[in-house]
This record gives sequence, C-alpha cells and structure tokens, in this order.
Amino acid sequence: MSTTNKERTSCTLCHDRKVKCDRQRPGCQKCKSYGVDCPGYDQPKKREVKIVPWKGAERKWRHAGKQTTSVQKGASKQICQPDPQARVSVQDMYRLQILTNFLDLQLKGDQLVVFHNSDLASMPGNDLSTPFLAAALDTLCFVGLGTAHDDQNLLEEARVRYGNAIGMLSTELRHRKPSTSQFRPVATTMMVLRICEMFQAFTIEGGESGRSQGWDLHLDAVQRYMRACGPAKDLIQSDFDWKLFQNIRFCSLYLSMAKRTHSLFEEPEWLELSRERSKSDPAVALYDIRARVPGLLARCDKLMENETLYTSDLTSLYNDLYALRCDFGSWTISFGGTLGFDTLPQDLNLPKDAFADGQDEICYTFTDSNHASLRTSCWMMSLAVEGTILRLLYAYEDHVATASAPFIRPEIERAAYETATNLCRSVYWCCQPSIAQSPYVGNFILKFAKAYFDLVGLTNESNWCDAMAYAVHTQTQSNHEAAGQKSLLSALSQRPAGDDRFLSGVWLGRNPCQIFIDIAV
Repeated sequence: MSTTNKERTSCTLCHDRKVKCDRQRPGCQKCKSYGVDCPGYDQPKKREVKIVPWKGAERKWRHAGKQTTSVQKGASKQICQPDPQARVSVQDMYRLQILTNFLDLQLKGDQLVVFHNSDLASMPGNDLSTPFLAAALDTLCFVGLGTAHDDQNLLEEARVRYGNAIGMLSTELRHRKPSTSQFRPVATTMMVLRICEMFQAFTIEGGESGRSQGWDLHLDAVQRYMRACGPAKDLIQSDFDWKLFQNIRFCSLYLSMAKRTHSLFEEPEWLELSRERSKSDPAVALYDIRARVPGLLARCDKLMENETLYTSDLTSLYNDLYALRCDFGSWTISFGGTLGFDTLPQDLNLPKDAFADGQDEICYTFTDSNHASLRTSCWMMSLAVEGTILRLLYAYEDHVATASAPFIRPEIERAAYETATNLCRSVYWCCQPSIAQSPYVGNFILKFAKAYFDLVGLTNESNWCDAMAYAVHTQTQSNHEAAGQKSLLSALSQRPAGDDRFLSGVWLGRNPCQIFIDIAV
C-alpha cells in the first residue's frame, strides 16, 4: 500500500467502485444511475491506493453498501446500522429494470390485471441478494420476454436459469434447516417458479411436454417448507409476507381439492395467523370457510371406499356439508356486495335458449377485480360442495331417511344448476381487456362450470360454455393485434385452462360411482 497525491480524475464513488467516471458536471451520470448523489470532484486530497483484484471489486462494493459498523461508548458489541446510501450492483439494477418492465405489462395503474392479489405486485421491493431468488426472477423475465417475442434463444436461457434456481434452492434446503427468517426468499422463489411453469412455451421443448403441470410440485414443496417452519407469529413480518402467505394459501386450496386431501391451512394453528384480520377482511373470512372444503371431499372418499357403511358417519358428513353451505350463504350476505347486470354483445355468436331461465343474454358486472375474485371463488366452492352432496345422495339413496339428510335431492340439483349458471355469467366481465390481459382466469371458471354440465348431461349449457370460451379467446387476440403488441399474460391462454386432474378430483373423487344420471333441472 502506498500514499500519493494525485489530481482527481473521477468522483469518489466511481473511484472506489473501480468504474470509469464520465466526469460530467456538476455530478457524474454514473452515480445518478445507481440512485446515489455524486460527491463531486472538489477538494483533492491524499488517498490510499491499494491493489484490489477486479473480480472481487463488485463483491466488496456490495458488501460495503449493505451495512456500516459503529461502536457506541460503553458497548462491548458492534452495532450494524443501515447505510443511507446503500449501493446497488449493476446486475441487480438491470434485473430490477427488466422485472419492472415485465410487471408494467401485467399492471395497469393501481389495478391488478390478475386476480387473487398477485404475489408479483410487491416483488421489486424485495431483497434480490439471495442467489436462488435472483435466478428465479431472471427465469421469469426471460420466459416472459421469450414468449412475447417468440424468441427461442430467450426461452432456452430461461430454462438454463430455471435449472440454476432449482440447483441453488436444493442446496439451500439440504444444508439449512427451514426457518422463519428464510421463509420470504424460499417461498417467493417457489411461487415465482410456479408462475414460470404456467407458460406453455417454456414447458414444452421440441413439441413434447417437458415439465408438464410442474406448478403443483412447487406448491407442494412450499407447503412442506411452511409445515417445517411451523405457524410461528414471526412468519409474517411485512405486507409482502402477508400477500405471499395469502397467495400460497389460495393456490394450495385448489391443489388440496384436486388431490382430495386435508389442507395444511385448515388446521387451527394456521388459521390463527390470520384471525385478527378475519372480521374486517372479506377474503380472509371467506378463506376460513373455503379451507374446510378439501377435508370434506376427503371424508366423502373415505366413506365411499369403505365396504361397510356406518349411518352415523354419513349423518355427520351430511350435517357438516349443510353447515358449510349455510356459512357460504352467510358470507354472501355479509361481504358479497351487489352484483351489476349487463347485456352480452351480439357479435359473440352464442347459442340461443341455452339456460333454463331463458336469460342467455345477461352477464354480471362487479365492483372491481377483487370483488369478482371473491364471488366467483365462493360460487366454485359452493358448486363443489353441492356436487359432493349429490354424489352422496345418489350413492346412498336408500339411506337418506335413516341418515337424516338435512336436504332433498331436487333442492340441491336446482341450487347446483343456479351456481354453475352464475359462474357462466361472470366469465365475460372477468375476461375483459381492462380487467385481465389474459382470458386464463375466466376460462378456468368456465371450464369448471362446463365440467359440471357435462357430468349431468346438459348439452345446451355445455355447448354455450364452448362458444363463450372461443369468443373471449378470439376477442383477446384481436384486442392485442389492434394495440400492436402482444401481452405476456396472453401466453397463458395457450395452456388449457384448468387441470383435468383438478376437475376429475373435484367431481368424481378417487372412487367414481354412477351419478348425475337424468337430472331434471
């Protein structure tokens, strides 16, 4: 190390960072691009010149910007305080820029264009220093850009980053026990990789399915990680943690229904994490009701798989299903809000006289996307419960009286038909370009209702669902062509909306029986 007097040819920050300063006045643009104020070029003074390997310069810079150490008088330990001018690496700056551009295509103003409080909304504010999280975000950026521009090189790079993220995440899980301090980066990485799996162009290589339906593997992994962490109160420390927790719970609910297993978040200790918000948050209050659905489906399967029928078990299941239906009705009254009505455009070319009430041209309108998400989710869960009741009523028709069923079959048939019709009338609003850039969410709702119509043999209603799915898909494509751009989320519509395993799991269970024959609506 040596000491020398030199004329300053660059600002202090550029010199310390070993980058070329542009020497502009009054401050260089390099510092401005890093989000810090340039200290200027005045007061040349003695400085220490030491040789720093160029490979370690960036690492030393980033480490120096994360924290500064100060020692208080009388204190035996060093206290780390955040640097008010935290230094941002060039790589993280570019990563944030690409990710922000990607999110801008998903978000219009303050309104989410994807339902259920997308876990991407707060991602730019998250810590990107974790290697596997950075690799997952890079994967999402590359797969989004590659899909939008139909660039196979970008998609191939996305697959490389995907492999890197999986490798680093596996290493993290092998060498470090699950903890609440790592919940945010680990769970975020898994949920981001789940989104990547929804792009068909990313999962299909050479015309053959590569990681088909890999989204459920990531959901299962994040549930296992959360179970290992336990329902600790410090698991949720920020608004981002709360959004992430809600997103995981919501997606896991449908996975539990498809697998017909009890949900992790149905357990009382997990419900307690959100209990304080349940009185004021309609979404939390509804989830507490919906979380009971997978467990009841599992009980239905267990009952039907047993060779010996115990009337007490059937009566208990009937009572729990009846109580759940009542809770859905109470939530609708308390939090459901008011539905609006509109008329479907004539150019959709939908079949006439498809529904029993003759109001084929009517569609629902909602206050906002959150209102639509809550109401449609409530209808989907209600339809799943009503379908389960019909399975039991058909399978044990001779035991209706002895089991003291609190409902009759014609009543449940009419209620299920009305619920499926409500889902159909919600699709057009949910698929509007001002609400969602992709018809994926609306098509998922539509396919769920169509599966019910197919099971009960209602051909007219099923054909109406097919025509509506084609109409909204065509409309979305024409809107993007008129705008002169292709939405990244529109690529999601390439994948068939709704996993067949989910639909068969909800309607038929593990032990299908002869049901839904000649139902008179």
